[in-house]
Amino acid sequence: TKDLKICVIESKPKSQKSLINNLPLHPLLRVSAMAQSSKELLSEIDIWNPMKKLNRISEFKDMFVWDASTPSGINFNTENNLTRDQLGYIIENEIVTELLQ
Repeated sequence: TKDLKICVIESKPKSQKSLINNLPLHPLLRVSAMAQSSKELLSEIDIWNPMKKLNRISEFKDMFVWDASTPSGINFNTENNLTRDQLGYIIENEIVTELLQ
C-alpha cells in the first residue's frame, strides 16, 4: 500500500474545525457498511486505529436485503461462518473522510 494514492471527493467544503475533536454525542446519520477487506485497507494506511479509538465503529452480524416491489429478500448472517464473528462494520462517513484528508 505504500504506492497507493487516495483521492477524497466531497462536495461539502472542508471545515476549519476538526470533527474528530468535536464529535457530537449522537452518531452522525450518514454511514457506510464496510467489509473486512476495507478494515484491512484502512489499517494498512493507519486510519482504522484512530477510528476505533473514537468508539464510533459498530460491528454487524446480520443483514437482510429486500426488494421494495416484492416481499422476498435474502438474509446474510454469521451463524454458519467459522472464520469471523461479524459481517462488517458500520462507520460514520464524515469520520472516514476527515481522517483520509
